[in-house]
Amino acid sequence: MNLKGGQHFPHSLEEMSFCAYMCMNRQVDEMLNKQEKQEQTVYQSAELLLEMIRSDFVNSKDIIALLNTKAGTLPEFFHMTKISQPHDIKEIPIRQSKQFHVAKHTLSQIPYFHSHEGYELIYVLQGCCKQRFLVSNTSLTLQERQACLLSPGTIHAIERSRTQDKILKFMLPTELLEETEGLSMKNLDSPITVFDNWSLKADFYIQALAIEAYTKDPLWQVAVRSYLTLLFVELSRKHLNKDFSILLEDYLSSHIQHATLKEFADYIGYSADYTGYRIRKEMGQSFSDMVVEMKMKKAAQMLIHTFESIEGIAQILGYSTLSGLYKQFQRSYGVTPGQYRKLWKKQ
Repeated sequence: MNLKGGQHFPHSLEEMSFCAYMCMNRQVDEMLNKQEKQEQTVYQSAELLLEMIRSDFVNSKDIIALLNTKAGTLPEFFHMTKISQPHDIKEIPIRQSKQFHVAKHTLSQIPYFHSHEGYELIYVLQGCCKQRFLVSNTSLTLQERQACLLSPGTIHAIERSRTQDKILKFMLPTELLEETEGLSMKNLDSPITVFDNWSLKADFYIQALAIEAYTKDPLWQVAVRSYLTLLFVELSRKHLNKDFSILLEDYLSSHIQHATLKEFADYIGYSADYTGYRIRKEMGQSFSDMVVEMKMKKAAQMLIHTFESIEGIAQILGYSTLSGLYKQFQRSYGVTPGQYRKLWKKQ
């Protein structure tokens, strides 16, 4: 639909969504360009650099005292040689993570080893991001639309950004991440968690988080918690999609006695209807058929390899009556459980 003056009005929901997404991209670009200019000004002033150290680092007093002792300049403290000679580091800067914050890894920033009070989520909007880790002496390169989550205390250094790189760094207080639904904290035992199965939804949530942190409109912290939940739900789903058949097999193995579609659906975070659809589409049979198949395999194994009675096997597999096991077993193998056991004993 064309309006007066040549203006174009989106006439479909998809077109409106695309327009909103492009508007968000422009807003994020403006935000990053502004940060680039601000940080360029900071790195040109010793006074502003000192102010940045005082506001950014938990151990700012120790860092400044070390600088005074060595009579070095602030840029020298953040110099690349600190990466090439990590054994010379006397004080590791620790970034504060008191509240949710997002910043661009700018062209002005000099690589240096540092850690964080809370978690850091690094996302590559464009280009790539190269990091080095002090403890393991390893490196990690993230490509476009890849991300990593670093646990508190992980010591790393991000190499210099190039003009074509757009790298976002999110500071996440530990309390905030622990309150975020959709993320299993037990899976964060490793200091580095890499997310490489990105999606357009995740990209949208990342940029929305950046805008909320930058604009700080009313209720922005509520919006941040909501977007973080949606982001980690999406990331978890991408991970679960990759291992769907393995998850189903593991669930059936450990819940064979009372396995239900609803329980499995709750376990992976989907509705029962959608989970049933996924199983039929990917496995070629229904959930109930898979349960019966798994029970029959287990019954056959126990008949061959154990001295468990047929009544005991029926109970272990969740049958309320012995006839239920007999009917399904004969339908699957063409003989009764007793005949199957005798046949294998003869062999």
